[in-house]
Amino acid sequence: MTVKDLYKVAYSVYETDQYDDFNFLEENRDISYSHVAKLMENIKEGFEMPPLIVDEEMNVIDGQHRLKAHKQLKRPVRFIIQRDMKENTLQRANTDIIKWTTDQHVAYHSKQGNEHYIKLEAFKEYSELPWNNTVRLLGKGSDPNVRSIAKILQHGLFIVTHEEDAYNFVDEVVLRMRMESPSSKVVSALKGLYDAGVDTKRLVTAVNVTEDEIVLINAIPKIMETIAKVYNTDLKRSDQIKFKEGQYSQIRPYI
Repeated sequence: MTVKDLYKVAYSVYETDQYDDFNFLEENRDISYSHVAKLMENIKEGFEMPPLIVDEEMNVIDGQHRLKAHKQLKRPVRFIIQRDMKENTLQRANTDIIKWTTDQHVAYHSKQGNEHYIKLEAFKEYSELPWNNTVRLLGKGSDPNVRSIAKILQHGLFIVTHEEDAYNFVDEVVLRMRMESPSSKVVSALKGLYDAGVDTKRLVTAVNVTEDEIVLINAIPKIMETIAKVYNTDLKRSDQIKFKEGQYSQIRPYI
């Protein structure tokens, strides 16, 4: 028994490059050309777009951005004609769409068998850090032109490059701190100090002492400076973390 024998056909999918046959409804959302540009990139990369949904007069109910993207690229667009449309279908089509979360994008690539994403999920669960930190600590994006963490994770571009160092940092610093949910900036500041080769036990102590202060600071260099001043207390000069005045991003220990 075939699929045709088991199921009834509800809609047929059509394809055309006659873009002017479609009508844009005034009550639809305004076109976001940045969104059209994103869709164009996806189409050029080979991602299949869902068909448009139109009514019997070829009014676009769902998919006006996809139509614009296909037209710009001069690619045929697919569409479904839905009959007996309810009055509020247009509004529902625009408001009932739920965007995928970062967790869902990572889970998707992980379930597809991507080893890098499987390791990323495991590290996120182990460290309980924000996605920005887990990505930067564990690896990087494979495309240097894509800098957004969200886009790296969404498009399957993440690769593991620093697995051992990431786990060592979490074990030696993050899990030993009193602070339960450090912000991305605090973690970044700590990683900068950690990479400078400081004493990790003393670093954790300095973080615990300055916790109430550093949670209120927005600038990473200033967080590093605040922690380092406590770290340096009673240390001989050769073991202290050195600051270049006005250039706290260049914090490094004396050697």
